[in-house]
Amino acid sequence: KGTGHHNPRCLTAGVVSHSAPPRQASCNRRETALRRFRETLPATAHRSAVLDQLKRSDVVIVSGDTGSGKTTQVPQFLLDDTSLSGLILCTQPRRISAMSVAQRVAKERGEALGDSTGYTIRFESVTCARTRLVYVTTGILLRVMHSNPTLEGIGAVIVDEVHERDLDTDFALLLLRDLLRGKRKGTLKLLIMSATIN
Repeated sequence: KGTGHHNPRCLTAGVVSHSAPPRQASCNRRETALRRFRETLPATAHRSAVLDQLKRSDVVIVSGDTGSGKTTQVPQFLLDDTSLSGLILCTQPRRISAMSVAQRVAKERGEALGDSTGYTIRFESVTCARTRLVYVTTGILLRVMHSNPTLEGIGAVIVDEVHERDLDTDFALLLLRDLLRGKRKGTLKLLIMSATIN
């Protein structure tokens, strides 16, 4: 559990801007630039293929080179897919990567961190009631599975950087495998992402 829950609406409370039009124009330019950048990422070209495969299978493996955009783009494919309900958890091997990737995705979406996208690490959670995509460490995923063994309310789990094998990741995958064979068969999606399939 995180004990530093932040509401993004509280973070900006009381801020009054008297120069909204120029600032808005600047924000629009940044959002346009980010949108164009996203369109150039290799992962973007595979959006339909990933979503189609998810409709046919509960487990999908995504392999892509470092820098292909899989960590930032694939979770957004799921977030924007109206047929998928529930929370989306995306694991990261380190606390700093969970925080930085969540910040990047929120920026790409033109939102405050903790709105539709947030993160939860040990002792800190930046989410709100609207948050659907949460970047977490593998340790946090294991804690969630301990307190919520059937992952009720969670529609998809993305295990990223799976090539960085460690005991936590292996244990989490075993638990997820058993869950997909049992109580969550057909109701939970698992994406395994790696920079290599070797």
